Amino acid sequence: MHRIQSAALELFSTDGYDNVTIEQIADRADVSPSTVYRYFGTKEGLVLQDEHDDLLMSTMAGALADGARLLDALREAVRAIAEEHFVRDRQATVQRVRLYFEVPALRSAASTLVAELIDKLAQTLKDSGKADYADGLIASSAVVSGLLAAAWNWYREGAERPFTVYADAAMDVLAEKLTTM
Repeated sequence: MHRIQSAALELFSTDGYDNVTIEQIADRADVSPSTVYRYFGTKEGLVLQDEHDDLLMSTMAGALADGARLLDALREAVRAIAEEHFVRDRQATVQRVRLYFEVPALRSAASTLVAELIDKLAQTLKDSGKADYADGLIASSAVVSGLLAAAWNWYREGAERPFTVYADAAMDVLAEKLTTM
């Protein structure tokens, strides 16, 4: 999967997202087009699928189950993925963030993934006893939007400083309203 995603990002970088086909990506990655579709589903999935999402969510769920507040759990989860995602895989992450913010089709496709993430987090808050589902949905929407804003600021400012600086700043802005969850 990593090889396929890397091949796609290389092609998107050199040829432009809209000009690259699944067949070209498969050829570059030395796999069949059906393999690309099996792992990523769509061309958008090549950019939007994030191998770090499961660790992010499981870390948050564990922290919430242990009694952490939402923003503290999120900070812990971001730190759990920060080194690998934003340092080791920095180039790929910068490319993916750039594509997300610059290609309207990707932002449109991402809306479904964002909604699913918000729903998962709201359910996690409910399961932890921190909030009912309705309140959890509002808090989750705020937190996910805060992380997207942090990613945009991180990319916009050159992705030189650690992502955790931007994530912490976003959580600080939200902290006044979400301190009891």
